[in-house]
Amino acid sequence: MLRAWPLNVISIAAASAIGRDEFISTALPYAPINPRSASASWGASRLPGAHPHSETYVLIIGESVRADRLGGCGGQEQVAISHQDAIIYCDVTSGSSSTHTSVPLLVSREMPGGAFRVSKDATFMKAFEEAGFHTYWLAVQERGIAWPDANTEMFVAAKKTDRESLLPSLISVLAQDSPKKLIVVHAYGAHFSYCDRYEPATAAFQADCSKLAELPNDSTLPDFIRAYDNAVAESLRFVDAVISEVAQAGGSSFVMYTADHGENLLDDGRRLFQHALKDPTRWDTTVPAVIWASDEWRVHNSERWEQLRANHGATAMHADLVPTLLGSAAIRYVDERQAAFDLGAMSPPADRTRWVMRRLGEKVDGDQLRQVHPAGNRRSSPVVGVVVLQPPG
Repeated sequence: MLRAWPLNVISIAAASAIGRDEFISTALPYAPINPRSASASWGASRLPGAHPHSETYVLIIGESVRADRLGGCGGQEQVAISHQDAIIYCDVTSGSSSTHTSVPLLVSREMPGGAFRVSKDATFMKAFEEAGFHTYWLAVQERGIAWPDANTEMFVAAKKTDRESLLPSLISVLAQDSPKKLIVVHAYGAHFSYCDRYEPATAAFQADCSKLAELPNDSTLPDFIRAYDNAVAESLRFVDAVISEVAQAGGSSFVMYTADHGENLLDDGRRLFQHALKDPTRWDTTVPAVIWASDEWRVHNSERWEQLRANHGATAMHADLVPTLLGSAAIRYVDERQAAFDLGAMSPPADRTRWVMRRLGEKVDGDQLRQVHPAGNRRSSPVVGVVVLQPPG
């Protein structure tokens, strides 16, 4: 949910006054008008060389998953990716703590701090299209969040889990005869209410979901955390299922997952809960990334795969993921950003500044968020500073 509502209202009024209704899409979280220009180009083409006949690239955009809950990142071992050959990144900074700003940034060639929520530029799917791929967007979340520009778009009703909601559409797309595919999957992940995101009967942790009806406090927080870990574990089961379906489809394939942002769970003295609050925190902007590739892709890209493995502990950010995905598909393109890195080609500097959007037109150093309100400064007083957002974002 956007946080600069006074600015949004002014923007909407100004857009209406000058007859430029397309600007409204940049100001509202659920905008009725698509601002993306159909003529926008990434100037993309394939690098010279032989390319496989059958290629599939997948980007999974999860929801509300913070990195430290994964077993591979210090969390419970039951919260894990089962594919042992996947690479897990535990220190990825999201572009924002809100779905409505982080997802447009993630699929763009922009950096946090811009004045518009969704720009007129094309998403990275245009680069894949220009390089000869058929592009797909499969989602349970609304079109107006990112205004995708895929060749084929499927928006499906959300069910109990993302596996139920999205896997049938993914299987259908994988069966289509387009030999070169880019598939973006926008899931619901671990968004609150956590108990609505998994099947309690098969969950790893027993949580009393009746306690999640009220805002958390010290006595109910353990149930919130157990339910959240169950929701994150289900998010990773969905990633595992996508990998399995892509592997079964055959060919050269590459799958990347990240979450749009993390989540606050009363982690410090501010006692914050959920995300998209007035100020981003380390907990709602530090997310994981998972990378998997088929045997065929790895055989033909062994050096790139080893570089991806070597970078798993890097100080990464969302802005690095699209360059990494495009580089992994051997696509060259126009991108003026100097701060974004292809993680399969180089290591980002450890002292880089990882920007996070605070609100439209304003950014903050994401690593500086780690120096305020240290964990362990928990008070026994009731919850303060808690914001529950509707609609979800």
